[in-house]
Amino acid sequence: MQQVRNSQHVDAPPEVVWPFVWNAELRPQWEAGVLEVKGVHGPLDEVGGRWTEVRKGPAKQTFSSEVMVKAVEPFKLWEVTGSMPAGPGSLHHVVRHTLEPENGGTRKVVTSTFELHGFMSPIVERFILKPLIQRHSNKCEANLARLAEEAARTEAVRR
Repeated sequence: MQQVRNSQHVDAPPEVVWPFVWNAELRPQWEAGVLEVKGVHGPLDEVGGRWTEVRKGPAKQTFSSEVMVKAVEPFKLWEVTGSMPAGPGSLHHVVRHTLEPENGGTRKVVTSTFELHGFMSPIVERFILKPLIQRHSNKCEANLARLAEEAARTEAVRR
């Protein structure tokens, strides 16, 4: 089992950042590789809500990832768990997003814990998946911050 953590200041308050975190329909706008969200069951800002993400895979293929909400504290915490195919095995992941007010904006921390099940899993996890997931997290968090900051500016102009 491996873990990747990303901490970033977002120049938008938690109430503006929050919908980008939990609203699965917004995920394709900021999460690299998510092409589509489908099969939404239940509210996704409540424990038990679930959906399927269609993701971009290698060689122009796509694959599905099933995701379920495990913990929620509105405007503070959103945790999901899921699994997806990974080579000859599968990848189980838990992703925890936390938001805290910070200097007029938000400190957003995302922690991804993952475990690969399959041939040579510990080696692949540590030397291939961990750096790959860290780069993915960095890109996604920058995208989310940009969108939330744009939304905060738009909201400020409307006032």
